[in-house]
Amino acid sequence: MHRLQCLTRFRIRPGRLDDFIKLAAACIEAARAHDTGAVRYDIFLDADRLEAAAYEEFETSAAAMAHLDHLTETADALRAVADVRHEVWGNPYPELARRYRSLGARIMGPLLRLGA
Repeated sequence: MHRLQCLTRFRIRPGRLDDFIKLAAACIEAARAHDTGAVRYDIFLDADRLEAAAYEEFETSAAAMAHLDHLTETADALRAVADVRHEVWGNPYPELARRYRSLGARIMGPLLRLGA
């Protein structure tokens, strides 16, 4: 079984950087408290402080689904302060794929791998 990876990009709306940072911190805290299947969850901010990205990696689709479940409210608030685009890399199970697609996510399945 291969892990599921997600990249979420945020274009922060003018005047909303402080709100974005607070919400991003809330996401990290929620993941720290509740995500048992998250391998990685990092949020990055560009030098101009206009765009950010979250890189997430989960052991399984079930772990990714649990992550979405406990971040729904905060994710909705993030969409109020930033334009959001999601990419999912891997083979999420059908229910999770439907959920990501409802968020406008682009899903990419594996093509080639370096490792096993």
